[in-house]
Amino acid sequence: MSTSVLLACELNEQKLPPFVLIQENSGADASFLVASLIGNCLKYQQNGVVLVCLHHISQHYTSAAARLGFNISVARDKGRCVIAEPLTDIGQNFLTSTFLSEPKAELLESLLLSIKADAEQQLNDKGNVTIIIDSISTLVDLGCSKESVLQFCHRLINLANDRISIVLKINTSNLYEDFVSSLEDYANSDYLITKMKSGEFHEVDGKIIYKKRSDFRHISKTILYKVGDKNIKIFQPGEIGVRA
Repeated sequence: MSTSVLLACELNEQKLPPFVLIQENSGADASFLVASLIGNCLKYQQNGVVLVCLHHISQHYTSAAARLGFNISVARDKGRCVIAEPLTDIGQNFLTSTFLSEPKAELLESLLLSIKADAEQQLNDKGNVTIIIDSISTLVDLGCSKESVLQFCHRLINLANDRISIVLKINTSNLYEDFVSSLEDYANSDYLITKMKSGEFHEVDGKIIYKKRSDFRHISKTILYKVGDKNIKIFQPGEIGVRA
C-alpha cells in the first residue's frame, strides 16, 4: 500500500494542495508517487482525475496502482479518470502524430484546451478534479521551447482553485534548474525525488526532499523510501543505518 508515503508527504487528503510540483533527478523514478496520488484521489467517489502521460504509458500506472490496491481501469471505464496518451499516439502514428507534426505553439494550446475541457467535464458531477502531467520536460524534448512550456505551466497553474489541483512532474529536473526555479515559487508542496548521495542500498531506493509553503514559511523534511511489489516503505534518515 501507499498510505505511509502519502501520509509522510501530506498528500493523503481528499483534496490535494492547489499546485504540487514533483522534481525527479536523473537516475531516480518518481512514478511511484504519481501512481500513489492517482490511487488516493480515486479512493474518494467525488474525485476525478485527468492524467496526461508523457513519461510512461497509462498501462504502467494501471499496473503500478493495481499492485498498490487501486483499480484505475474501472475508474477510467466509469469516466472518473480521463487519460491522454501522447506517447501512444506518437508510437502508433510516428511522424504523422499531431504531437510531432503540429506547430509547437498550436500543440501546447490544443493540449491546454483539451486538459481544461476534460477537467470541466469532470466537474459536472465531481467535487474535485486533479490534473496530473507526468513529465513536463518531455514537451521540451518534443521541440517546444522552454519559454513556451513555462508559459503553458503557468496557464495550467492558473486553473487551480478550491476544486481543481494541479500536479506537475519534471523529469531529470537537475538538467532544468532555471526552468524549475521559475515554478518552485508557485508550488504549495514541492517534492524532490533523488538517489542517495552515499550510494545504492538494498534497503532504500532513494529519498524525497519535501518542502511545504505555510504562512509565508517554508517547512522542509527528508524521507527515505523503498518501492516494493505491493507497498512503499518509508524511513527517517538514519533509521536503518543509511545516511541521506
